[in-house]
Amino acid sequence: MASHLGKKLPKSDWTSTLVDRAAHHDYQLGYLFMPFGIYSEDDDTLTLYVGPQRSAPMIEDIRRLAPKRVIFNPGTESPELTAALDRAGIPHVEACTLVMLQTGQF
Repeated sequence: MASHLGKKLPKSDWTSTLVDRAAHHDYQLGYLFMPFGIYSEDDDTLTLYVGPQRSAPMIEDIRRLAPKRVIFNPGTESPELTAALDRAGIPHVEACTLVMLQTGQF
């Protein structure tokens, strides 16, 4: 996924870093950013690559960060997170980030 995103995003505006010691990688861009405090209020979009079981512990952190938009990639849909975003007035969409980039919808 990081390889695909790296090809689509302008290098002058975006960076992606995978940090994991494990031999098996569940690649989760947003999952790695938030626990280490890398995501900031200046960031515009949080795009999820984790299923609901992994995003559940991050719901309050996501709400506090108040991104301008959250993208639920296929397989990441979470009724619990969606409800929290709705209560906080945070826009969200269920879509594929790569398709959005390819079609100019990002």
